[in-house]
Amino acid sequence: MLCRAISIKAQQDSSSLFKLKLDGYVETYYLYDFQQPNKHLRPSFCVSHNRHNEFNVNLGLVRFKAENEKVKATFGFMAGT
Repeated sequence: MLCRAISIKAQQDSSSLFKLKLDGYVETYYLYDFQQPNKHLRPSFCVSHNRHNEFNVNLGLVRFKAENEKVKATFGFMAGT
């Protein structure tokens, strides 16, 4: 019977670590219509600014980024009216 022991050693390379980044964006609006529509809703057009007499978030974004020399990844969450 033949046996052999193998020793494996690893060294952590600083270039293989991921750089993490978190950023965000918020776009808000306030709109007042002097015709005062019912239920605080204006007619919908190509844009989403249709809420009367309210502060609203048109777009909110939270984005996570991870990258190193070989891999880049981005993941984001968006919400808004």
